[in-house]
Amino acid sequence: MALTLSGPLRYTGRGGMFGCEDHGMRAAGRAERRQCVMTLTIALAPEEQARLEAAARARAMSVDECVRRLITEHLPPAAPEDATVALLTRWLEEDATDDPEEIRKAQEELDGFKRAMNAERERAGARRLYP
Repeated sequence: MALTLSGPLRYTGRGGMFGCEDHGMRAAGRAERRQCVMTLTIALAPEEQARLEAAARARAMSVDECVRRLITEHLPPAAPEDATVALLTRWLEEDATDDPEEIRKAQEELDGFKRAMNAERERAGARRLYP
């Protein structure tokens, strides 16, 4: 049995060549995006094929889905999130509010910051950052 798997990058040929196929996709107002697909062919011995088919039947899923799950269950975990991004995300979550008074104060602080930035840039002869 030759098993073919599909995913994010395309693997073609016995020579181990990698390539990317273009799949034009349009969504409301979005530009065309590129999507790459991986196709991997694995030769299985008849006993391995029988075991794989039995595992798929036991899980009540297709062989393709069973293989995908077996692979993803055994992959190493994804790289941890960048520490800076995690810190900024945590700060945003801590500062999140729906209190109208806090929102008003934050908007006043932002407006004051923008005025101060514009004033300093005007003194330096630079263009204004905030309209």
